[in-house]
Amino acid sequence: MDSSTVLCIYCQAREADTEDHVPPKLWVPAALRNDILRVPCCDPCNKGFQLDDEYIRGKFMLRPEVGSHPASRPVLDSFLRGMSRPEAQGLKTRLVNEVRSVDNVTDAGLYTGRVTLPTVDPTRLHRVVERLVRALYYHETAVPLPAAALVTVDVAFERNAAQQETARRYLTGQPSNGLCGETLRYVWRPARENVQGSMWVIVLYDAVPFFAMTVGPEEADDVRLSAAVRRTLLPL
Repeated sequence: MDSSTVLCIYCQAREADTEDHVPPKLWVPAALRNDILRVPCCDPCNKGFQLDDEYIRGKFMLRPEVGSHPASRPVLDSFLRGMSRPEAQGLKTRLVNEVRSVDNVTDAGLYTGRVTLPTVDPTRLHRVVERLVRALYYHETAVPLPAAALVTVDVAFERNAAQQETARRYLTGQPSNGLCGETLRYVWRPARENVQGSMWVIVLYDAVPFFAMTVGPEEADDVRLSAAVRRTLLPL
């Protein structure tokens, strides 16, 4: 491969013959896509993202607090039109079945009863958030995060007042970055002790926060081993 060839920032094994959009175009109404990020990507990786993007969009649209964001209405309308297609029956069934009843507590700490919220496949959610982090890392540094680097993600998806408050504190306590009408907002900080280390707070639709950390390849194995040991020692 020629030294001038631009590689896909995700797999870093194939030539980047297309672009990936962050946030995914499915999540953003057309009127707000003027500042959507475009990063170098290969066609196989790009096509591999599509099913996860559609699945996670459905999960977002089923969350009641997402409905207050101005970007959500056009996205919801598009999602509902898509769900009327016969080929969407499998996704529709899965979205309907993946729900659970939880306590509803307001920001003021008042219990208002039980609500039904979507649950989510943590593996798929982790893949999506890792991709967001890798794209944002490239946007901020102009250098791809090594494919062998580790990206850890807090994949808690249920309504969590403490998690939302932590994210809100990060986003209001220091300069944050917004994309596509603030459909996605984020704060990041590089780690001093690790070249590819960084910490991220990402919030979608001002309602769904995620916390992520990147670790360079040299430290990734130690982090994985430490996590495996903790899982072994923790009681079931």
